[in-house]
Amino acid sequence: MNPSVNFSLTGNPGFSFSGKLASLKPYLWLLAILLLAYLPLSTCYFGMKNDAFSDNFPNKYFLSEALHSGMLPLWNPYMNFGFPVYADVGFAFWNPVTWLFTLIGYNAYTLTVEVLLYIYLAGIFMYRLGVFLKFDQKLAVVVAAMYMCSGFFTGCLQYINFLTAAAFLPLLLMAYLNLLQNPGFKKSIILSFAGYMVFAGGHPAIPFGAVYFLAIFSVMFFALNKTYLTKVKSFVRYLLLSGLIFVLVASPAIYSYSSILDSYSRYSAQQNLPLTDTGFDPLSFLSFVFPMTTLVKQGVFSNDLAMRNGYISLIAVFALVVSINTKNRLNLVFLCTGITMLLFCAGGEFKQSFYRNLPLLNYVRTNGEYRVFSILCFCLSAGVGLQHTIHDKLAKEYLIKLFKYFKLLLVALVTFVIIFFFSSLVSYAKGLFASGSGVVALLKGFYDTAPFDLLLLKNASLALIFLLLFSFTLKRKQHNFFFLLIIADLVLQSILYLPATGIGQVTLHDINAIYSANPRGIVKPSLVPVNAIDTFDIKTTGLVGDASYYNKKIGTTRLNDYPSFFRNTEDYFNSNTKDTVSKMPFVFLKSQVLEDADFVRISVESFRPTAIKIDVRSPRPDTLILLQNNYKYWRVFVSEKPVEVIPVYKTFMGVAVTQGQSEIEFQYHDPVLPWLLMLSCVTIIGCVFYFAKPRKLLR
Repeated sequence: MNPSVNFSLTGNPGFSFSGKLASLKPYLWLLAILLLAYLPLSTCYFGMKNDAFSDNFPNKYFLSEALHSGMLPLWNPYMNFGFPVYADVGFAFWNPVTWLFTLIGYNAYTLTVEVLLYIYLAGIFMYRLGVFLKFDQKLAVVVAAMYMCSGFFTGCLQYINFLTAAAFLPLLLMAYLNLLQNPGFKKSIILSFAGYMVFAGGHPAIPFGAVYFLAIFSVMFFALNKTYLTKVKSFVRYLLLSGLIFVLVASPAIYSYSSILDSYSRYSAQQNLPLTDTGFDPLSFLSFVFPMTTLVKQGVFSNDLAMRNGYISLIAVFALVVSINTKNRLNLVFLCTGITMLLFCAGGEFKQSFYRNLPLLNYVRTNGEYRVFSILCFCLSAGVGLQHTIHDKLAKEYLIKLFKYFKLLLVALVTFVIIFFFSSLVSYAKGLFASGSGVVALLKGFYDTAPFDLLLLKNASLALIFLLLFSFTLKRKQHNFFFLLIIADLVLQSILYLPATGIGQVTLHDINAIYSANPRGIVKPSLVPVNAIDTFDIKTTGLVGDASYYNKKIGTTRLNDYPSFFRNTEDYFNSNTKDTVSKMPFVFLKSQVLEDADFVRISVESFRPTAIKIDVRSPRPDTLILLQNNYKYWRVFVSEKPVEVIPVYKTFMGVAVTQGQSEIEFQYHDPVLPWLLMLSCVTIIGCVFYFAKPRKLLR
């Protein structure tokens, strides 16, 4: 029996689950795999490191605090003197999952649960894609485990916005294949919503890459499946319809992002091309077999640690070879597309020359995350190879023969490393254990200093053990144990890899205590000089970001390390003006900078992120200055009459005041956004109505 992987909606599982909970068992298996593979995260003991809390969390925290205070969270007043959070291309403001956790309330624990949810969704959608492709049910679970435990998710754990988009890529591909198979209106709607979830991930890199991925996939598909050329016109028509629905649903986000580009700091073509150390370089290909070797920090690798790992299990590499012999055309599409997408994640000078003339990609900073598209394709091809192996005796014998040759290679490799590097390895081990540190410090020391030969020896020995077990179970047709071994391999590699890339040494309790020490909700900021506002020490700032994100006070003396900011704000921090302005509170009169104005009285009557009321008494005509960035949707009213906003100190807002008392209100109002929100909601409701309406009424 040699079944091909058919291009169909329905599957015919050869190894099906049975019992009353049959429909839930695959998802329970995936949940168990998730909790085990991400044990350092799922225990909620240690927190994620680097960008997870310092860059991704601050806006989520603000969103939650504002919403729970009954305020509209469109403008974050704390982020480098204010930023329109809904227009931040680096924040998943328009993602429904973000709003779900916003309603729950963001803290260190809920962010951790959110990340686990995205990884779990990646597994669920990959499982559904496997069933769609007629994989055996248990094999579909294994393929899903390959994806959600892959080197992309374990390597890029701290870059949450990459995971947010990647979780929905299997759903996007399944919807796209579904539309290719039989174009129709319903399938257009599903594709548009799948595309929206990738788009709303909170980072443009993956959505940009998805456009190229689907384009390459389409070319490969029609080139290798000419029988589908008769459906091209119908497919294109419904694809355009899907694009229209996507634009309508995403119109608020598209408008918001485009409206800020003229003042956005990172909107400059070619500026990111010099970042050549963020790709998946040729040496990173070692990770497909020996992922632990990519943890070395002694100069073997020149690219970012988070961009090196492409592991999808040891067995998957051999299954890819087996899949080539199936002569399955859809599998060839997966293989060719996956190999082509490896070009998009290459770094070095190749990135500079390749990205320079490609639309959209010249705005991409890091590109090693594009390995996720190759991983997606290779997981599916590995599934094809494993399906073929389970059902075909010759394929099984071929796979066992591949195991045999590779075992000999591993034995030779382990022997070589032991003979030629034994003395240096012993010296290293003695030095490491001589420190007398605890277990955590010992592990950190190992990951920080382990030499390449030791990591290679460890990984090769582990691979040899698994290959022996793989061969044993496969020869005896113990397919359930064979699948469990693949999962065990993935789980073990994930647990070993996470402490080096995604999990830090600080506990979630300690991280959450930093947030809990700040006032809850949105409070009225005190009128204290900016340079007198308390700040975090360097270690805490590196862990969770600047104190100004959380202390509910306005102002910072330096440009904080958050990716999105206004160019004018950067100009202000690069000028000498900041030294003078930092001596003032976030609201002051211009004359106060030059003289001691005893008769000036300023009070903040009310403070909301999008509406600030100020009462001022001045002995002479003056200019009131608000230390919030001057963005085009700010309006100012004096005694309820609109007046002109005066740009001051490169980036801030000012307003002329007369002698005596004045009531001033700054209001943030985007006039177009409400209409586009209404358009998006109407489109969504219409699509839901179409699905919910009885079919007879639609005929």
